Amino acid sequence: MHVFSPISRRTFLGGFSAWAFSPAYVSASGLSDCVIVGAGIAGISAAQALRRANRSVIILEARDRIGGRAYTESKTFGVPYDHGCAWLHSADQNPLTKMIEEQPGFTIVDEGSRDLWLYLDGREASEDDYSVLEEAHENLLRRIDRAVDRAETISDFEDRSIRDLSPPKGRIDRIAHTLVGPLEAGEETKRISALDVYRQIGTGVEWMVPQGMAAGILQALGPVAAQLNTIVRRIDWQRPEILVETNMGRLRTRSVIVTVPTSLLAEETIEFIPHLPDWKRQAAENLPMGLLDKITLQFKPAFRSLAEEAETTGLLIQENNNSQTWSHILRPFGHDMTIGFLGGDTARSLSGEPDADRITIELALENLTSLFGSDIRTLFVKGHYTNWLQDPWARGAYSNAPPGQANARKMMARPVAERLFFAGEATVTDWSTQAPGAYLSGRRAAREVIEMLN
Repeated sequence: MHVFSPISRRTFLGGFSAWAFSPAYVSASGLSDCVIVGAGIAGISAAQALRRANRSVIILEARDRIGGRAYTESKTFGVPYDHGCAWLHSADQNPLTKMIEEQPGFTIVDEGSRDLWLYLDGREASEDDYSVLEEAHENLLRRIDRAVDRAETISDFEDRSIRDLSPPKGRIDRIAHTLVGPLEAGEETKRISALDVYRQIGTGVEWMVPQGMAAGILQALGPVAAQLNTIVRRIDWQRPEILVETNMGRLRTRSVIVTVPTSLLAEETIEFIPHLPDWKRQAAENLPMGLLDKITLQFKPAFRSLAEEAETTGLLIQENNNSQTWSHILRPFGHDMTIGFLGGDTARSLSGEPDADRITIELALENLTSLFGSDIRTLFVKGHYTNWLQDPWARGAYSNAPPGQANARKMMARPVAERLFFAGEATVTDWSTQAPGAYLSGRRAAREVIEMLN
């Protein structure tokens, strides 16, 4: 169910390497209670829960860092920059909110209170356009809720896409669909299950972390010893002891928690012996990855004179009736930067370009000239494009349930033979696609392992 916030000129829709160790080899001399594949939020959450229960755990991470799609760094722009998750969605119910608030040096700001600027055809939209967009966005979400609520039970609801449930009737309707689809779910509304969206928590309370949301989460979770640059090639679970083969060697364990994105399971980047059951492989295939990318631009200090009224201000720009709607955050936390967002099919079409970094940065810069004029080019310093689709360990931003596949999340969460366990945002319903989903799923998988070991 969803709580709606008004859209107007005044509102907007919505490192830690010292903690990880990269070994020269993986030792197979001992039998661990659990091997965790992936040191993202789900994997770390599971590891901490298992260690509190005095269980032996080994975390394997293919990257040269921990965090997975939760990644804050300050090298690119000299300020904390979240490549992935950056919002505490439904912050009043989000279990990560209090965890971050309790961390020294971290603060939380109300993202939902910031301005929204809507520009159509090179000029600011009329007050009527703001009102119509607010109404269109509210109506789209309400139609989802009402359609499911009308069914006698959720199992009686005949799931369909958001677009089929509420086809856009005009330009503002299409912008509302872009907000709910590509710019939120990372997918076109014609490919998003209405039931999946209905099940997600949405209170309308949106907060951000100036020091980096991913950094705050990882600090709250605490130090973790993960074996980095360790690629899991094969999981052999046909014997009483599970054998995990990596590029660094072999491990013996009683159980495995797999936290990799659904894309990697669907592509069978890890070989399972014997194969995973058909129902598990089908669940991964039925939850393909959506794509939402950031194109972040940094400017000289004089940029603030062009955007003197903007600070963590939302901006939606559509150049003409048929063009892609861009979303930007202007001067996030007062920095002379903009963070642009593109999702869905548009993001996919750009991701594979040979010179994708240059192309996307140029597109973002060109898009902003409709508001700031050509002077903005003289102030440009550098840019960064996340391009999550080309990340070999992500292959997208987060999972999406197509129409009729909302229940695939429950299948993704189910253990296999009480020996292989699964965690990650794709395995939950109420917090799917989000960091709290990863966190809670890791704890759930750890409980399942502990129960099995006991």
